[in-house]
Amino acid sequence: MNVLIVGAGIAGDTLAVLLGRAGRQVTVVEIAPRLRTGGQTVDLRGDSRDVLDRLGLLDECLAHLVRPRTGYG
Repeated sequence: MNVLIVGAGIAGDTLAVLLGRAGRQVTVVEIAPRLRTGGQTVDLRGDSRDVLDRLGLLDECLAHLVRPRTGYG
């Protein structure tokens, strides 16, 4: 089965990895002309840790963890 994923954000990339591991032929398309050098932080609590663990990426992500600044608002 061929799968087309529109959007190379967190959800699209995660789905692409999971479908690829399940034997699907995956194509990801993105409208952005190049990789972005910045973006939003990602909260690594609860379900997100479970997903990263299943992807085999949790330890690598935790190794690059940036602690949040305090005093917002």
